[in-house]
Amino acid sequence: MMFEMVWLAVITDVRLNPTLESHCREDINKWCEAELRQLSPGKESGGKVILCLRKHYVKKVRQLSLTLYKLVV
Repeated sequence: MMFEMVWLAVITDVRLNPTLESHCREDINKWCEAELRQLSPGKESGGKVILCLRKHYVKKVRQLSLTLYKLVV
């Protein structure tokens, strides 16, 4: 049970995943500024930064897919 709680925190709070945070720092600062301002030391973020990154990733993938579709058709 404790392992699941720790793992859930790691996958929902970007601060607990240093690799993700370091690789995505530029995108986090660019797209998720509001979510970063809401982070409080010692409090779990509820996955707001990760959800923000996912939202922008999906948007970018859709744009690229549409561009590729237009090139093919």
